[in-house]
Amino acid sequence: MNTTAAELQGHTGHTPYVGTAWLRDGLVFAPYDVRKEQVQGDAFVSIRTLIPNCHHLDFSPSLIDYSKTKVLHILGGFSQGMGDAIMGVGLLQYIKAHFGCRIRVFLANTMPSFVYEIYALAVQERILDAIELLPAQADHIAANDATVVDLTDLFGHRFRDGAIVDMYATALGLDASQIPVEYKKPTWLKKLRFASADQPYSLLVSDSKEDFKSMPDAVAVRAARTISLRHALPVHGFTNRIAHDTFLNISATSTSARDFIRIIANAAHVYTVDTAAMHIAAGLGVPTTAFVVTDYWSSWCHYYLNEPAFQVHTVTGGAEDEWVTAVAKIENRLN
Repeated sequence: MNTTAAELQGHTGHTPYVGTAWLRDGLVFAPYDVRKEQVQGDAFVSIRTLIPNCHHLDFSPSLIDYSKTKVLHILGGFSQGMGDAIMGVGLLQYIKAHFGCRIRVFLANTMPSFVYEIYALAVQERILDAIELLPAQADHIAANDATVVDLTDLFGHRFRDGAIVDMYATALGLDASQIPVEYKKPTWLKKLRFASADQPYSLLVSDSKEDFKSMPDAVAVRAARTISLRHALPVHGFTNRIAHDTFLNISATSTSARDFIRIIANAAHVYTVDTAAMHIAAGLGVPTTAFVVTDYWSSWCHYYLNEPAFQVHTVTGGAEDEWVTAVAKIENRLN
């Protein structure tokens, strides 16, 4: 997000509504899409000034009666992360399966292409009916007596409270406790179909877009060697940092979200740092070992932890010796 809450102080049109979609001249914008220099005076106001019953995590404590909802318009999607989108689509699958309403998602214009593709796959699988990009006309968003849910800027005090997918359910106006666990895991990915790989392989995802979650170089090499010995298979991955004769960098074959999911679906075992690969592998039921660094890691994989094929190795402080200890747990299984 380019414009923070602190930067908006003094703009009276925004301050009570930080975290909502913004409205200007009849157009609705995602805060992610608005550059700092565009925020001048009271040019923008919250979407809630026009659609006061727009459901929002911080302003709408009541549940949505989806049995009366025929059209659902969701603003922003589930943050700008691929893993978040994958989890969120599982909840939308629950709404579609149980209430049958038409679901249209209005995504931030700056949504990363791989994340946009996740929603496009959900349209392909008829979980969503359509996706559009913001800004969009406010009267279009409010058309057809649609129930409007604003997810354009999910952040803040609830971020670390319990399972993230339950927070997303609450943001959608659902009672998270009533949603079957199968929808809290991205099992919708099993609907996708892929050709089988020519040769079996293990997959090592050693890099995250956040450096502190990535394996140090020496640890990644050690992990590749250990994984190769454990499974007697070549190890594939998406980095040029690992120089080992059993490791193959297949980055060139992963040019889309669908490619990335296919590669994970065909793996014999996935070893991954905290990335979307963890959610994809868990949703597909591929045996997975996740290396997680954050102190609130269980929020992200809460509903995977009872799966026999899913294991977590924690790296509590992120120092290299702690990474070595976490990888050594794989080595111990060889003895």
